[in-house]
Amino acid sequence: MPPFKKAFSLIELSVVILIIGILVAGVTQGSRLVREIKFATARSMTKASDVNSIPDLAIWLETTSDKSFTVEQPEDGFAIAQWNDINPQATDGGKVLAINAAGGKQPLYTVGALNGLPALRFDGIDDNMAVADGFDNDTENVTVFFVWKPKGTGNAEMDLLEKWEGSGGYPYVLRSTSVYSLRTYDGALNPIVSSTTPRLKDNIVILSARRTKSGILSLWVNGVKGNADVVDTTSATVGSTVNNGRLGICARLTSNVGYCNGDVGEAIIFSRALKDEERKAVEKYLGKKWGIRVT
Repeated sequence: MPPFKKAFSLIELSVVILIIGILVAGVTQGSRLVREIKFATARSMTKASDVNSIPDLAIWLETTSDKSFTVEQPEDGFAIAQWNDINPQATDGGKVLAINAAGGKQPLYTVGALNGLPALRFDGIDDNMAVADGFDNDTENVTVFFVWKPKGTGNAEMDLLEKWEGSGGYPYVLRSTSVYSLRTYDGALNPIVSSTTPRLKDNIVILSARRTKSGILSLWVNGVKGNADVVDTTSATVGSTVNNGRLGICARLTSNVGYCNGDVGEAIIFSRALKDEERKAVEKYLGKKWGIRVT
C-alpha cells in the first residue's frame, strides 16, 4: 500500500502542475486578447473623433494608428526614428514627420504604457524628436494638446513642445517643472501662464494650451483651468514671437536640455485658437481614449 500512495501522490502533483500551466497560459492569452481589444477600440475612437473635422489641424501624432510609424504595430522596445503625422486634413505630400535619425537618442515604443495602450518612452537623458523648420508658420495663433505620464520626480525642467530655432523670440513652449506652463518670448519679455495642478510622477494628464492672436495665454490640465489667463504684451517690446524654426518634442533642441522623462501618447496642434466647445470636444476624446477623467 505505501508504494501505491506514493505513486498516487506523484500523479496528483503532475495533474496540479498541468492545471496550473493551463491556467497561466489562459491568463496570458486572455491578457493579450484584452490588450488587442483595447488597441482596436482606441483606433476606432481615433478615426471617429472630432479632431478629424475641426478646421486648421496642423499636426496629429499618436501611437495607435496603423499609419503612425514605419511599421504598422512595432514590437515592444522598438526604437522610433520617425513618428508620422496622421492629419486627415493634409495631403500625403503635405503631412509632416517627427524624426530623430540619431541612434540611441530615439524614444522606445512601449506596449501598455498608458491605460493599456502603447506610448513613446523618452528617457530624460537625450531622447527627443523634431519636426523640421517651417512647420506651422502662423504660430502666434495656436492650440496644443499633449498626453503624457511623467516618470521623474522633483522640479526638473522638461520642454514637452517647443517651437524655436534658437534666435529671436518663440511663439510657445509647453513646459513641465513642478507644475505645467505655457510660455512665449520676444527676446526680452517672457509671459507665463501656469497650472494649479502639480506635476506628479506616474500621473497621466491631458495638457491643453491656447494662445490667441490677440496675445492671451490659457492652460488646462484634464480640463481644469490653470491660473488666470495671461495677456502677452511682447509684441509691443523687443521683437516678434513668430518663429519658423523646428518643433522640438520632449527637448529644448537649441541648447540640448529640457529632455523629458516619461511616456507620451499623443500630441495635437491646431494653427488656430480653438473655441472652448472645440477644445472640450478634443479633451473628451482624449480622456475617453486614454482613461483620464476630464472635468
